[in-house]
Amino acid sequence: QAVTKIPDQSVDIVYIDADHRYSAVKTDILIWMPKVKNDGLLCGHDYERCPQLFNQFSLEQLESDMATVSGHKVHAGVIQAVHEVFGSDFEILDGSWIKRINRK
Repeated sequence: QAVTKIPDQSVDIVYIDADHRYSAVKTDILIWMPKVKNDGLLCGHDYERCPQLFNQFSLEQLESDMATVSGHKVHAGVIQAVHEVFGSDFEILDGSWIKRINRK
């Protein structure tokens, strides 16, 4: 609900760390992205370094908090949503994904 009170392109950084399910993460990214100023940062938590898993998750894994894949626990929803929105055009630092917003 807070997002509705914040003007578009008015914040320097948004850090998303909420519901880890795919549908929630993707929604959070899409509704917060317009709020970030040009050249600002849109970031989030709980991105494990497993880009090779993109498009490999089951619906059940995507809509759970965490999924076990090849013996590793990952936030499947975060990985899937970030890659769907940004492709590979983002950075990873200490478990966080970071995207600089550049509007032309």
